[in-house]
Amino acid sequence: YSRHSDVYVSGNIVLFFEEGNPTVHISPDVLVTLGAPPAALQSYKTWELGAPNLVIEVTSRSTKTRDIGMKKGTYAALGVQEYLLFDPQAEYLKPRFKVFRLQGEEYEQVIVNLESGYQSLLGLTFHVLDDTLRISETATGRLLLRPFEQAARAEQEAARAEQEAARAEQEAVQKARLVEQLR
Repeated sequence: YSRHSDVYVSGNIVLFFEEGNPTVHISPDVLVTLGAPPAALQSYKTWELGAPNLVIEVTSRSTKTRDIGMKKGTYAALGVQEYLLFDPQAEYLKPRFKVFRLQGEEYEQVIVNLESGYQSLLGLTFHVLDDTLRISETATGRLLLRPFEQAARAEQEAARAEQEAARAEQEAVQKARLVEQLR
């Protein structure tokens, strides 16, 4: 989704941040790391890949306290540049979309205008639409599609290609008939 060639994006992966101590870990809802190979990983080890550049947590009743407390502090200590919190139902966070940028060793909250969205340091813009956090490329405005939207688009393109092939076949049959009639 990025101008960068090596981007790792994952969700709900176990992130280990203390080498040799598998009991110390955290599981971000979404993490993005530039400069890391876009490979399928079983877990994320900061001593191998470095800290993620951006983390998103989707806040709920059961996660709110951890998201704005322990997780926020852990991500800051790890050096995660941007930390985004989103409350889809607008029940636990005011405002429902919060953004923090790392300034030194601590996060500073960025005031976000929900109308224009938030422009990330990664060249992405985040918009809140109803109960969804949508992401677009800042430079092009191109909306990044969720997997089911990508599948729907692929189906549409396949159907269009099928129609085009059928139309070409009809034209070929008509041309062949015309040639036959002219003989």
